[in-house]
Amino acid sequence: VTITAAHTFDAYATYQVRACADTNASNVGAITESNESNNCGPWKKIELVAACTTSGSSCSASNACNYTTGTYDASCTCSATVPPVPPTFGEVCPSIPATNICGMSGTGTILCNGTCSAVTPPDTLCLPTVTLSADPTRVRKNTSTKLTWKSSAATSCSLTGQNGFSSTALSGTAIDSTSLDAQTTFTLTCSNAYGSKSASVLVNLIPAYIEQ
Repeated sequence: VTITAAHTFDAYATYQVRACADTNASNVGAITESNESNNCGPWKKIELVAACTTSGSSCSASNACNYTTGTYDASCTCSATVPPVPPTFGEVCPSIPATNICGMSGTGTILCNGTCSAVTPPDTLCLPTVTLSADPTRVRKNTSTKLTWKSSAATSCSLTGQNGFSSTALSGTAIDSTSLDAQTTFTLTCSNAYGSKSASVLVNLIPAYIEQ
């Protein structure tokens, strides 16, 4: 004998159901039997899901580089698969050529086509570099200090200070200044085809005390 019955579930979810015979609302056999424990079958799992309203419509799977198209099946699963990307995609890479004329380099990442996004910095960024120091930076009146300076990527330099001190050397080490009779700022300016950079150093006088 086949018996069918209908039941409306409250929500889409997973349920456990089983069929029982010869039982009443209290799950007690209506017919007296020697074994009242075998009136029900095993529990069965039923998973209720909504029907796919987009079945057959187009869908896609994508990544940072590309995408593929497909269609939804009855369970709303898309047939499209994620396309591959270059194995080194996103990795850090250096600029090619590696550096500009003053040794500056660039970095980037591997793109979807396998090339590097890094660009070599333009040569216009290659301003000179300059450093300038004085030793000592405090001197007695009418004495001198020693100046040391250097530059890189420069084609010309000018170092000036008090009492007519000047030099056009690209570098110098422990060069005596003129005799100083006041607080003095020495300024070094170096240039090339792309511009100029400057550096300064201040030399103070040690106060002189006169006993009364």
